[in-house]
Amino acid sequence: MERALISREHRWLLDFGLLALMAAAVYRFSAIAWGHGNWLLPSQIIGICLLLSAAFLAASLLPRFIGDSLLYLLGIGLWAAALSFIPRYGWWPTGSRPAWAYYGALALLAVVLLYCFARRQRWYGRMRGKGWEWIQDWAHDKPYEARKLARRVLRTLGYPDA
Repeated sequence: MERALISREHRWLLDFGLLALMAAAVYRFSAIAWGHGNWLLPSQIIGICLLLSAAFLAASLLPRFIGDSLLYLLGIGLWAAALSFIPRYGWWPTGSRPAWAYYGALALLAVVLLYCFARRQRWYGRMRGKGWEWIQDWAHDKPYEARKLARRVLRTLGYPDA
């Protein structure tokens, strides 16, 4: 039996972990509008940016044999960070951070997202016009994001078991 491009555990830990972290951050960010006063702490803002940058870079750069185990750990970290946003004081309260720390973390996240977008477009261009067997062979040892894109392309072509 051939190995699937993406395991169910990776989807639960990494993809849904990213969604959970973003939902928790939006919840805390929007709490001010509801009058609760639960704003994001400076360490949370910087931590979110660094954790997301690490997750996106690992998913886009590391090949399958190295990246799978690291992505499990990053997925657990994403879920832990998301769950720590639920209580009001889930993170340590720290003083204000210098402005360069915020802007540096946000700039790092922006550069990583631009790099991942460009890499995804390059992968998509390589798969264009190819068939199921070529895409399966090409994506087998690629990073997680390449395998996820290959799975999406194969499902678009009508292969539901990709």
